Amino acid sequence: MSLIGGTWTCHVCKEERPDRFISVFKRAGLIANRFPFTENIRYCNDRESCRRGAADVHLMPESGGSAS
Repeated sequence: MSLIGGTWTCHVCKEERPDRFISVFKRAGLIANRFPFTENIRYCNDRESCRRGAADVHLMPESGGSAS
């Protein structure tokens, strides 16, 4: 994220985009079946492939995928 330009990196396509084109998909999970956490996956809200792909991104290994 760039504070000066108001941009964020999409977790799906990995492209840096202006703030107005980024939305967040939230997913709750548990680490070691005990500690709750929320993943905040950023995606391009103007790209169908990113909107669909956001649900497949896992930032925490314990949530079912590899960290990215």
